[in-house]
Amino acid sequence: MKNEHKVLRILEIVWLVIGCIGLISFTYAMVTGNKEQAIYFLVFTFVSGVMYAVRKRQRKRVTPTEGSSESK
Repeated sequence: MKNEHKVLRILEIVWLVIGCIGLISFTYAMVTGNKEQAIYFLVFTFVSGVMYAVRKRQRKRVTPTEGSSESK
């Protein structure tokens, strides 16, 4: 079960990194004047932020459940 926690943590970090890349790409597209492309990056950043929140919530929900069952 310890590996499952690591996998969930890694997935959480991956979505965070993807979101940061999307935010940087959005900013670059806005600065260069390509507003149509910037909208796509903004949506991309929003979706990755939602996935990050889902993974974080999933990891926090799984971790205490297994920890409490091991201590019994």
